[in-house]
Amino acid sequence: MLTAAEHEHRRNKFTGSLAPPVMTLTDPAELNRLARIKAELEPPDPETYQMRAGTHMEPFLRHELELSCGHPITRVGEIVDHPSLSDFCVKLDGYRAHDDAVIEIKFLSAWSKRDDFFPYYFWQVLLAVLCCGASRGVLAVAQGTSPPVEHEVLYDKTCADALIERGTAFMQCVRTGTAPCPMPAPIPPDRMRVIDIIANPTNWSEELLSYLALYSSTAAAAEIHDEAGAAARKLIPDDVNRVSAGRWQLNRDRRGAIRITATNAKRIAA
Repeated sequence: MLTAAEHEHRRNKFTGSLAPPVMTLTDPAELNRLARIKAELEPPDPETYQMRAGTHMEPFLRHELELSCGHPITRVGEIVDHPSLSDFCVKLDGYRAHDDAVIEIKFLSAWSKRDDFFPYYFWQVLLAVLCCGASRGVLAVAQGTSPPVEHEVLYDKTCADALIERGTAFMQCVRTGTAPCPMPAPIPPDRMRVIDIIANPTNWSEELLSYLALYSSTAAAAEIHDEAGAAARKLIPDDVNRVSAGRWQLNRDRRGAIRITATNAKRIAA
């Protein structure tokens, strides 16, 4: 449970608990209700048995994690603001200095599937990684009477950028009373597929193979092209800004790089 001071600090910030629904909700009405709750225009959802059970089990599960890994988990309950973005903060379940990992602990039903809970809570752990500047995150999940299992969350720039962009937009909607618009979330790296288009052809396999064949057949010519361009640039004296050579133009940009272009053609190289 949050203290009054913690609630006040987090009142106008995008928090870890907001990250999963904001990044995964597809129903506009539900996303708008979430924004209205954040703006305190609607009451929050009542506390459930699952929420109380999770709160009760968290200290026990944290202790079990310390026993299993042999390293202490610290910074429990610490609220950490993003180092440069004032709209973002998280409240830590813990931090493990041994492997520079933020720890997020969940107590879920025995029949919950990893393919369902990991893509959801991934966003909460990723936000904690960003706020703390940690090198990795851990989603520690206990199910039923089974001991907690650690699921690693690694930094991914595409997902991190999307989280910050949508979190910022969500808070702007909260402040202005504008209904937020749901968007499909990027796929976490853990959920990306590995496929073999030879063993299991797709409707784009043939086209991909034809491009790869062309890519292979032009590799030698591309290498010669790059080498010739580099050699031509080396010949240009440092005090020469522009060279006209028939249909060719060689121009030095503000960084000093020489660009080669041909008349009636697209730029040859940068």
